[in-house]
This record gives sequence, structure tokens and C-alpha cells, in this order.
Amino acid sequence: MKTIAIILALLLAGMGIAATNGAPQGNATALSEVIVFENLNMDGAHKHYFASDLDLTDNPEGKFWNDQISSIVVISGNWAFMGDPVGAVQVPNLPVVLGPGVYPNVKLKLIEDNTISQIRLES
Repeated sequence: MKTIAIILALLLAGMGIAATNGAPQGNATALSEVIVFENLNMDGAHKHYFASDLDLTDNPEGKFWNDQISSIVVISGNWAFMGDPVGAVQVPNLPVVLGPGVYPNVKLKLIEDNTISQIRLES
């Protein structure tokens, strides 16, 4: 999987997209995409999102992605990562908005590991 991470980084660099240290870059595009991974360093199961998902417990593949995200690759667009919906237990530092880049450890962006319950495409 580390090979995939290197390939993704090279792909992003070749597209003129660099890691932004979480600073949003421009507006969301029609082809916005983010990839989330269950483990650190883009390892383990992954899922591509092209639109917001405000309830990661309500997925065709079951409740797998709720509170399971440890690393992220933002291909394009700006994405907000949030904790549980309003009225539930809130997680400190969320939401966090990330722009294009490779984020091998969500903790480096002040997101507690395995606490993301919602993903929102920002415009």
C-alpha cells in the first residue's frame, strides 16, 4: 500500500496539485474527489467520495466508514470532515476543511483518529 501512496503523491504532483497543509485551495469542481482509508499511511480498505455524505453510518456497505477513517487523499475540491451529527457527542477540532493533498495521518490535522462521521464537499 505504501507504493500506492507514493504513486498517488506523484500523480497529484504531476497534476499540479501539492499538499496544502490543510489550507483550502479554490472552489470545489464538478469532479471533486476524496479518498478515505481505514488505516494510517493510506493502508487498508478505502472508499472514493465524489459528493457529501452527511451520515457515514448509512452506507450500502454497512456502518464500516463511521469512525473508521485514519488517512485521507484529497484529489480535488475542499472537503469538511466532521464528527457526529448535531445533538450527538461532539468531537473537539471538528470540522476540519482539507484541500488537495495527501494526509497520511489525520491526527496531524488535529483530527482525533477514528472520529469522522460526516464528509461535506465545500463549495
